[in-house]
Amino acid sequence: MFQRNSLFKITLLMLFLLTIASCTQKTVDDNTAGYISIDENSSYQRTFDDLDIGEVFNYNFHWLKAKESWVSIWLEGYSNGQLIEPKSLGGMKYGLSPHKEENGKIGFGVINTNQEPLVFFYSNGTRVHPSKIQENILTNKGISTWEYGIDEGEVAIKYNEEIILAMYRQNNNSIRSGYDYSDEEGIQAIIEGYETVLFLKIKIEKAN
Repeated sequence: MFQRNSLFKITLLMLFLLTIASCTQKTVDDNTAGYISIDENSSYQRTFDDLDIGEVFNYNFHWLKAKESWVSIWLEGYSNGQLIEPKSLGGMKYGLSPHKEENGKIGFGVINTNQEPLVFFYSNGTRVHPSKIQENILTNKGISTWEYGIDEGEVAIKYNEEIILAMYRQNNNSIRSGYDYSDEEGIQAIIEGYETVLFLKIKIEKAN
């Protein structure tokens, strides 16, 4: 009787562990090129907060197809509902790593200065030094806010999919919340509803 009870408990325990493993396992298909998540309590974030020098958006980045793809991260802007040219207001592109996969950080920051703000981009072993973007895009006029564009937890990145990682909104009157950043209609409402909108985007493309 004791042996049967022990065997039953061990069987239940094994089923429980298998259930946990299946629930936590990532679903990876041929079209999934990476995963990204917010790293809000990073040393980058603490330094910027302590010194009050601007904004930084830091992410954990698991690049699945590092040997055979390119990563682009860039800033895209809209003024009064119209795309600001050039389409990329700054960013970087890198790829064809010697490693099959890479785990590390990727991010973007804004440094406030007495003149024009400076923006920079970085990832493992690659960075773009602080530089100015188009004049008068980031102003102290009216009300403005920076915020993350993805929720907590890992977000899968499919090949050629543009994901909004962060966002800047500026208006003369008010800033509202409750937008769906993953919905095309919600994004269009943001573009049309503010004087200035900036999107920090990421995309992974297959190498030719």
